[in-house]
Amino acid sequence: MNNRKHFLQKFIKYFFLSVAVIATVYPLYWMVFAGTYGSSELIHFVFRWLPGDKLAENFKELQDSFNMIKVIWNTVYVSVVGTTLSLIVNLMMGYAFAKYNFRFKKNDL
Repeated sequence: MNNRKHFLQKFIKYFFLSVAVIATVYPLYWMVFAGTYGSSELIHFVFRWLPGDKLAENFKELQDSFNMIKVIWNTVYVSVVGTTLSLIVNLMMGYAFAKYNFRFKKNDL
């Protein structure tokens, strides 16, 4: 009886974990998959497992409508600068918490 209860608990746990993984991964899959079809093929939705053949055309159209190189560079720049500033500030705060004695140091913040 104990073995059956253990199996049922594991089954329920893995079932919900599987649902969570599918709910997380499917939108990413669909985003990449939808990029391989034209807009007319996406409007008339028929579920297909294989990607389409319009990926290069879609990326060229995207590059023509937006300067994607500049957009990607701005994203990388903001991320690196933000991470660097956060790292510097947090290193200084960590040093201060470790080395200096101050009121309420023993309590959780």
